[in-house]
Amino acid sequence: MEINDFIKRINLRLGGHYRYYGVTDNSKGITKYYREVLKCFYKVLNRRSQKRSFTWDKYKLYIEPRLMKPKLYVSVFN
Repeated sequence: MEINDFIKRINLRLGGHYRYYGVTDNSKGITKYYREVLKCFYKVLNRRSQKRSFTWDKYKLYIEPRLMKPKLYVSVFN
């Protein structure tokens, strides 16, 4: 499977997670979830062959900007 397909699938799941859990006072929770997804996706990409596909710096430059960032969708105070 192509990296672009993985990114599309991950963004769909991240968007759904943010829309469901992105309420007031949960920014720490969805940011922690985002960081865990980053780490897991990095591990998956580096398992594809015997040598490492990405270093962490290369990964942050190439992949991280293409992933959906955490966002609060519902404000309880409005």
